[in-house]
Amino acid sequence: MFFTMGTVVSFRAPPEATAACTADVQKIFRAHDDRFSLYKPDSELRQVTDGRLLLSRSSREVREMYALAVEWRNTTGGLFDPHDPGGHLDLNGVVKAHAIDQAGQYLRQQGVHDWSLNCGGDILCSGVQAPGTPWAIGIVNPTDRTTIITTITMSPGRTAIATSGASERGHHIWSPSGKGGGSQPVVQASVIAMDILTADVLATTVCAGDTDIQDLAHRFKVQIFTVHADGQSSTNP
Repeated sequence: MFFTMGTVVSFRAPPEATAACTADVQKIFRAHDDRFSLYKPDSELRQVTDGRLLLSRSSREVREMYALAVEWRNTTGGLFDPHDPGGHLDLNGVVKAHAIDQAGQYLRQQGVHDWSLNCGGDILCSGVQAPGTPWAIGIVNPTDRTTIITTITMSPGRTAIATSGASERGHHIWSPSGKGGGSQPVVQASVIAMDILTADVLATTVCAGDTDIQDLAHRFKVQIFTVHADGQSSTNP
């Protein structure tokens, strides 16, 4: 377990893999934080947002991450946006998931089969938790962080889960329309997918509101578990 990107990362694997790979896993997350953090005055992305560096003159990594975020903006009809309401560039919606994905790729390259990475509640798993025991991920109650609403059993087709909402990090998601999801807006959304980037982006998209959840679930072949302002929860078939 280590702190980076403004949150805690938990890496679980067999003891020998943990000992061999933890330092390199930390490097992957910290490299993303050093380049893309908006809280570090000398990070490359902070220089872009401050106007000290043109996006067109930035590194290939920054331009590729921006292109990835724009692609998701187009895919979601603008609900996911790499700019905040003030027009400032904010790539956190893809950066964290990209770091998790890169760390997962590294572990696979090292021949580690059974592991989980949890970065601020966004989780990517591989293999099993123990022989014969799949990874089981609890979804917390947004109104009481000490209780679990339901538990998701992971499988080869369900390796990633991301949760978005205001209960843990405060109000950090904005709705382009300002409506925030209708009479009973979503206060927490968990998306279970085959990859962490899809899960993370869609969880943010659902919380932004004004989207057809069933359509998203069908288009991206994901499961979406939502908690609404009235306390009711729902999921797609």
